[in-house]
Amino acid sequence: MALDEHTSGKLTVRQAAFIGVGAMVGAGIFSLLGAAGEVAGAAVWLSFLLAGAIALLQGYSFAKFGARYPSAAGLLEYVVRGLGNGHVTGIIAWLILAANAIITGMVAVSFGSYASAAFADGSTTWIKVFAVLLVLAMTLLNIVGSQAVARTQTVIVYVVLTILTLFAQRSSTSRSPSASSARSRPTR
Repeated sequence: MALDEHTSGKLTVRQAAFIGVGAMVGAGIFSLLGAAGEVAGAAVWLSFLLAGAIALLQGYSFAKFGARYPSAAGLLEYVVRGLGNGHVTGIIAWLILAANAIITGMVAVSFGSYASAAFADGSTTWIKVFAVLLVLAMTLLNIVGSQAVARTQTVIVYVVLTILTLFAQRSSTSRSPSASSARSRPTR
């Protein structure tokens, strides 16, 4: 195998960062924004700021681990290094798999909901159809390889960040003073 064939499956730091940003934006902003807004109300921006700070700390930790233990295994490599290759590591591996399945389902259903609202009048049947199509498309993309995933994710991140920037810019210039003031709540 030639050297360029061997290294073609490796991701650059930029590509890995875009995959991480894409995952956080997809799961955090599109899937959880409504739920976070219900809980945090007008302070939803604070919850996202806190989540961003935690993500930065996690990213820093992963960068340090990655520099110390270079491996394509990712998180489980660090667990094995810290806890050994035993039952606890196996349980953590299954928990990570379960968490990833839940997150994938959550993001797929959120996408299905948005797509159904845009193209099929919000039908619950179409929410499921779009969600399944997204999971199938992402599965095929993963089968094609990590470089295809990285290129696709880079394009998606640029598009999403552009849309979010335009939305934030438009929202900040058209906000009325009453919308930014705190709501008064009735006392009992």
